[in-house]
Amino acid sequence: MPVRKRKISYGRNIIGHFPSIKMDRMIFYESLIERDVIRCLDYDPSVFAFEEQPLTIDYEFESKQYHYTPDFKVETDDDIYLIECKSRAHVDDEENSRKYAAADQYCRAQGWAFLIITDQLLRNNYRVQNIEHLTYYARHHVPSNVEMHILQTLRNHNDWMRLQDLMTAVSPGSPVAVFMPIMYLAYHHHVFIALENAPISQESLVCLAAYTPISHQKIGGLL
Repeated sequence: MPVRKRKISYGRNIIGHFPSIKMDRMIFYESLIERDVIRCLDYDPSVFAFEEQPLTIDYEFESKQYHYTPDFKVETDDDIYLIECKSRAHVDDEENSRKYAAADQYCRAQGWAFLIITDQLLRNNYRVQNIEHLTYYARHHVPSNVEMHILQTLRNHNDWMRLQDLMTAVSPGSPVAVFMPIMYLAYHHHVFIALENAPISQESLVCLAAYTPISHQKIGGLL
């Protein structure tokens, strides 16, 4: 749970809570950058745990004591990260630079890594946009017979299929009826749709996730 007292903002910051499927609780955020990062962490299968405002780092500057609380601690299959979410315009501010240097030193001592994710990285990022789209379907109920039909269709095809072709093959009379179930299966990694190069559309290629070795980039594919 967060170690820092939450701020009540009446300015430009956007505060709220994100209902995390992975962590099974509401995750607090204080900016749209944090919200988008949470969404990506929740989706990425290489991330098995994350926590907002996880710890406070003490550091000294000009004989004075200061404190810094990173936005997230993230545990992946093989690494642990502390993450700061910040507008690119403020990353190099003098005070922030001192905070980040202290965080980097702390992480190195723990064998972790410190990362900064900016709005510049998230802007016009197809992966971020597509994960937002998939998240909308993440909690929908999919009947087991529909799920089995979709997976068996892909298994029989044994290759990539256009999303439109898959929908038509599964439900010839009403292809749109299986759009939501396919998005649900994509969110939960039962089927694979490439997210990086274009928005999800009827032209997107789909295959069984088991057939596609996914190379996970660090932290939700953002870096």
